[in-house]
Amino acid sequence: QQNIRNPVPLSSPPSSSTSSPSSSTSLIFGKKGELIIFIEIILVYSILRGYVPIFHHLMQFVFGPILFLTGIIITILGCRELNQFQSFTPLTKPIPMTKGGDIVTSNIYSYIRHPVYAGNIYSLIGLSIITESSSRFVLSLVYYLLVDQKSHAEEENMESVYGVDVYQLYKNRVKGKFLPSIDRLFPKKKEMDQINANELDGNNTTVITGTLDGDSDNNNNDDDKNSNGFDMKGSRGFLFP
Repeated sequence: QQNIRNPVPLSSPPSSSTSSPSSSTSLIFGKKGELIIFIEIILVYSILRGYVPIFHHLMQFVFGPILFLTGIIITILGCRELNQFQSFTPLTKPIPMTKGGDIVTSNIYSYIRHPVYAGNIYSLIGLSIITESSSRFVLSLVYYLLVDQKSHAEEENMESVYGVDVYQLYKNRVKGKFLPSIDRLFPKKKEMDQINANELDGNNTTVITGTLDGDSDNNNNDDDKNSNGFDMKGSRGFLFP
């Protein structure tokens, strides 16, 4: 008796259209794996030296100095604006309007609420990058946490001294404490049209001044005041670009 076996079908050779795993790997690492050897050398070198060569130099000689100088400029602009309105004080309680103090919201203060602290943070972090000091970087983070709490206490005192409605209006307009918000860097078309209209009128700021207790001006009309009782024709106070 003859055994008849079913012939096993031979698999057809792979078509040229389907890529083999070796071909896809060669596209990533090179035909002979030269690319992965290059990456391997860079990683081992970076681990032994403790830094990535190109990225390290960009951080130390480009990003660090730019951040450091930017922080110094912002701090100077903030201090100059405070001195202009006689509102500079290192204490958490602001100078009241009866003693010449005021809420400063013009120029750099129209982008961030605490530019002096922000500039200091930028400068300290930039110096940490330039000097490659991990201790300076950690202390800069500690400084950030400190001034974050201090600025929070300052804003509470600003509300108590100048009025919650007055300062809340400024906070709603300038949302960034240490970093400018997107809407302040790139204002909407409606806000830009308002700015252009003010410039055409010869006035590039909108001024809101809070009324002091016990002070009154009989020459002011009710039409010159808004619903919150703040004079819209003052020369000090809220300065919005």
